[in-house]
Amino acid sequence: MDETLTDETKVKYRCPCGNEFLVPVRTGGQCVVCQRRVSPCALEELISSTVSFFDHSTFLSDSNSRVSEPDPWIGRQLGHFEIVERLGGGGMGAVYRALDRSLQRYVAVKLIRTSADQRPEDRKVKALLQEAVAQARVHHPNVVTIYYVSHEQQTPFLAMELMNGSLASNTRRGPLPFAAVMDTAIQVTEALKASYHLDVVHGDIKPSNLLFDRLGTVKLSDFGLARRIDLEENEDTGLRGTPNYLSPAALAGEPPSIRTDMYALGITLYELTFGTPPQNLTGKNVAAWITERKKLALRPPDGTTEHIPRNFLPILERLLELNDQPGFRDYDELLQNLVNVRPSTELPAGRLPRLVAWAVDQVAIATIVVGLATAALSRLPFQLGLWWTVFLVPALVYGGMCSRFGTSLGYFAMQLRLLDYSGQLPMSKVRVIRETLRTLIFWLFLSFVVALDARQDSVVYVLAGFFWTIFFIDIAAIMLPGSACLHDRFLKTRVVLRRAGR
Repeated sequence: MDETLTDETKVKYRCPCGNEFLVPVRTGGQCVVCQRRVSPCALEELISSTVSFFDHSTFLSDSNSRVSEPDPWIGRQLGHFEIVERLGGGGMGAVYRALDRSLQRYVAVKLIRTSADQRPEDRKVKALLQEAVAQARVHHPNVVTIYYVSHEQQTPFLAMELMNGSLASNTRRGPLPFAAVMDTAIQVTEALKASYHLDVVHGDIKPSNLLFDRLGTVKLSDFGLARRIDLEENEDTGLRGTPNYLSPAALAGEPPSIRTDMYALGITLYELTFGTPPQNLTGKNVAAWITERKKLALRPPDGTTEHIPRNFLPILERLLELNDQPGFRDYDELLQNLVNVRPSTELPAGRLPRLVAWAVDQVAIATIVVGLATAALSRLPFQLGLWWTVFLVPALVYGGMCSRFGTSLGYFAMQLRLLDYSGQLPMSKVRVIRETLRTLIFWLFLSFVVALDARQDSVVYVLAGFFWTIFFIDIAAIMLPGSACLHDRFLKTRVVLRRAGR
């Protein structure tokens, strides 16, 4: 449930018996007519189809403001569907919340906007039926389900799954969290993959056609411009789609293909990530749009890429085929790349595991270095240069192995992982620097011993001061809640608990 709900919040629930009554969302309730019990879990799972919940006005399109004049469709009966309220509208039609009296649930009804005594245009009727057939063909959890299609000529309509809103309404409030963007990208790609296997190209991927339900599942809708990939079925109908999301090939009138949807998906993901499209076409005609498209470049707004993985923009460049980047072969290759970029969901490591891991690593490197050095120096004459070499080589080898695999003995023992702020394994150079800084205490101690042996008192005092300062700062940073060690703050890394199988 929404975290903003309180114990007093109630929603109007429609029971299978047809009775409507208010139900507390935290505790559930009981129908006074049929005595059926309604649990909070049922409210959460069936929130859109059985409950009048808050405001559904963000449902449909880019321009979904309510009209001030009365809507003539409100209260009308279309078959066994009773129109309840208007949710939104676009260029081709309007979407309403309707009560399906045959199953006692709420659905979304899409119909062509026309007066009751005016026959709709054949072109619009054909487009509506085309949408229903194409969308119903793709049976997938991330595609909005079509329940019913009316072929009645005077008022053709389709009834479909009722959703909570569109991602277009979310992007108006700013960019989405990157984890939400990647979840959306994977779900939409799965839907497009299922469509492609059925020889269907969606043709109009954009935020307003990506809907979400109460549980956050993203579903693809509005297949009104969908086309079969088979060229024989694609008649020349001119430019189709929303220009801001069309590829140069689509603007030039080329037949739809897998690249058409991938390009639009790239534009959409950029908009969801940064809150604005990478380019707004301002030309007056198609030729001007094509010229503008050739100048497209990905320039994220300043200060917006800190939590974005470094390998995310290359994925967008491949989707948009920019900078001579080859496009993806298929949706399987795209999905693999998206999964690799998806932020980690591991929990931050607690103070005790981090402290134990730190102590284990300090003891490990001291044991390895001092043990090997002692064994070697017992057989070699004492020379300061040789003494340093014998200490340095095993220490560097150990540090290099920790940097190479992104872990250490202490992290392995305590099941910890190192990630950057975007949820990815840091770059190799960052891991090398971090491991050097992380073992700085050992190197300061080693230098302290050398200076002490050389009787350089002033150097001894300086090194001792550095040693104890860094020692106590590291311990304090680990022990204080919400703190991070100096090297993690500097390199923007973090330590998390390792998930099983990772």
